[in-house]
Amino acid sequence: MFTDVPILLFRLRPIAASPYPAEDGELYHVQNQIIAHHGRLKASWQQVWEERKQESEAHAAALAAAQAHTAAPGSKADLEHVAGLWGLLAGAALVVFERAREAMPEGTRALAGDAAALRDAVAPIDAGLPPAGSGRD
Repeated sequence: MFTDVPILLFRLRPIAASPYPAEDGELYHVQNQIIAHHGRLKASWQQVWEERKQESEAHAAALAAAQAHTAAPGSKADLEHVAGLWGLLAGAALVVFERAREAMPEGTRALAGDAAALRDAVAPIDAGLPPAGSGRD
């Protein structure tokens, strides 16, 4: 589209640098070329402006649709969504508990053993000391 602008400038340079007065035909030709380029530039600008406006309107519509899809806080749909999420969380917790029971059928008591022994084992750690059997005494 604008590849002939350098050609126009190439034609205009000798006319401007010439010590002789330019002929009206030459000046009218250059003027007409400038006006034509301006018209094409303006049309391109308007086309880009309209495309940008349409993209902006489409984005605003998509955003409004997404916001409309999201329920307002405290609404019935929001409460149903939260209840569903709690159900998923509860189901995941049950699966974790079941896997823990499979891994440790005796339960956590096998880890804890005697409460006094656990207390004695934890006391040095609580005091900032290494555990008794760690070899870092």
